[in-house]
Amino acid sequence: MDTPWFTLLDQDGDDGDDSTGFVWGRSLDPDTLGNCYRALTRRTNLDSNGDPVDPTFAAPLGSTSNDEFFNGQVLEYIIARGNSSFSDPSEGGSTFKRGDTVLVKLYALGRDEFDFYRSFESNVATQGDLFSQPSNVKSNITGGLGVWAGLSPTVKQVVCQP
Repeated sequence: MDTPWFTLLDQDGDDGDDSTGFVWGRSLDPDTLGNCYRALTRRTNLDSNGDPVDPTFAAPLGSTSNDEFFNGQVLEYIIARGNSSFSDPSEGGSTFKRGDTVLVKLYALGRDEFDFYRSFESNVATQGDLFSQPSNVKSNITGGLGVWAGLSPTVKQVVCQP
């Protein structure tokens, strides 16, 4: 991933929201078909208690993708804000605020890891709980549920200023 950047949702000021937006990224996908990716975010600016706003990295739904439709191309993409169980409910939504400092973590995944995370996201989006019945999450653990993987992320920082 090249250097990420921030873009406001309301570019011309007509909509009255000139304080929130998305982080964007640009990557060159290798020319071999079958590359898989996952993006997570974490805001590191401090809250009123002096703690980071997001205590952990979180992945938004739809954070896992493969290169089926952009193999070998340069791709620009939105990196939405993820929410975790540790997130403040009043901070809902997938946008970042002007002034946020954001770490973006991008993983290149193998196919087994992609299948797990994509099926997990699908399960959460449709049923709301990984352990609800029926669970159709794909796993690479014999006799268990989950994924065994070694991942090496690329981490980039962006300060959300247009």
